[in-house]
Amino acid sequence: GWAAPAETCDAGYVCFDGHCTYGPCVPRVLLLLDRSGSMVLNWAPVRASVQRLVEENPHAAIGMLPFPDGTEDDCAVTGTPAVPLGAHDALDFASWFWGVQPWGYTPLAGALWAVEASAEALFEGEAGALIVLSDGMDTCHSAPYLALEAATKALRDEHEIRTYVIGYAFQ
Repeated sequence: GWAAPAETCDAGYVCFDGHCTYGPCVPRVLLLLDRSGSMVLNWAPVRASVQRLVEENPHAAIGMLPFPDGTEDDCAVTGTPAVPLGAHDALDFASWFWGVQPWGYTPLAGALWAVEASAEALFEGEAGALIVLSDGMDTCHSAPYLALEAATKALRDEHEIRTYVIGYAFQ
């Protein structure tokens, strides 16, 4: 079949959903999703809220990075998103949720530091928002409050990424 020509955009613009859009005008939102074992009771409401967010914001670049990463290490965080920032259909997120169950501890500080370490690549050098979806405090770091404060300040000051938290039945 015929392939559509690749969209090329002028400097400062990005190809978003097949159109050239001024880069800073595309909202970039990364969902940092707690998939620890304690989230099992909140899994359905979290899944529903993520799907609604994506459906209701078709002009936003939304991505999702779950933690822990699902390896044998209960506290491991790779910093690799399950759904990279971009234009998505809610089905992209639903497919991930249906194939994954909550498991492991809550490496919240490690997850924030993983985002900070790869912020330039994740957000393509643009400002953005990080929304943490979690039900509890870090269970992997010895001094979580200091680490969480330092990570969110680094995201804000060095990368122009604002951090927001949505607590699900916070414990």
